[in-house]
Parts: sequence; C-alpha cells; structure tokens
Amino acid sequence: MSSAIYKYGQGYWTRVGTVIGLGLLAVAGGTWVHDNLAGAAWVTRVGNPIYISWGAALAFCVACAIGIWWITARSAGAVDFFCATEAEMKKMNWSTRRELFGSTAVVILLSLLLALLCFIFDRVFFLLFVQLKVLDPGT
Repeated sequence: MSSAIYKYGQGYWTRVGTVIGLGLLAVAGGTWVHDNLAGAAWVTRVGNPIYISWGAALAFCVACAIGIWWITARSAGAVDFFCATEAEMKKMNWSTRRELFGSTAVVILLSLLLALLCFIFDRVFFLLFVQLKVLDPGT
C-alpha cells in the first residue's frame, strides 16, 4: 500500500481548511482528555497522573492526526468531495464590499425596527391587561 496523496494538488485549499478545522477539534479533544484524566481519582492509583493524562492526550491527538491524514489524503470519496467543493467555490459570484455593507445595514435596521415593534406591542398589551385587571402591576 502506497502512502501517495490521492489527487495531489487538487482541492488544495479545501483540504487545508479541513485539516485546520479538524486539527483544532483534535487539540480541543486532547485537552479534554488530559483535563479529565488529570483530575480522576483512579489515575493516581494506577500511576503518575501527569504521565498518564499527557500520554493519553498525546495518543488521542496522534490517532486524530492519522485519521485526518487518511480523510484528507487517502480517502477517495472525501478527496473527490473536496475537489468538487473547490471547483464549485471558484464558480461562485461573491458580493462586492458595497453590496455586503448595504445588505448588513438593511438587516440591522430591520432587526431594530422589529425590536421596536415588539416593545410597542408589549407595552400596549401590558397597559390593556392592567386596565382589564388581568395583571397587577404590583411593586
């Protein structure tokens, strides 16, 4: 079995992004393993908790690294997906800076308007229910 990378040079940036994302998840998982084993009572009975917790975290990260390499370099289905994704991303029509700021302004203004309307309806119904003696405004 060769260790050559399947479709070398194709889908490069989607592979890099996937490696970075999965690598961050692996490091977070390794940290979680370390933290849980460092505080476990049974670990102190078995041996030195520092070596066990760091060794398990390192083993977890190495296993994840092998899995990440397999997914991004050897798995034909995943690599074909990465290549197709990058090809589709190159075909996309990305918004200009002006369109992006305009759309963001519209979303923010409509959100504020909706919040204001919700506040007004809340006040109106509150006053109506106080007048009908359904609600007691209390102290």
